[in-house]
Amino acid sequence: MDIFLIVSAIILLVFGGLLLMAPNVVKKISDFLNTSVLPVEDKMRAAHAMSGVILVILSIIVFYMALKK
Repeated sequence: MDIFLIVSAIILLVFGGLLLMAPNVVKKISDFLNTSVLPVEDKMRAAHAMSGVILVILSIIVFYMALKK
């Protein structure tokens, strides 16, 4: 379970950082995969800074939960 939480936190941190620092990379990845994972994808792109901050905060919370045990 701890490994799952740590891996999840790393994934959240990476995507949160990408949304904050390089939103064009996220768009290129999405266009490359040509699939919509979330129906709110366009709204998330429009508010990439807020989405990135939320994902980084979630990754910190998940890291804390994993290391708390």
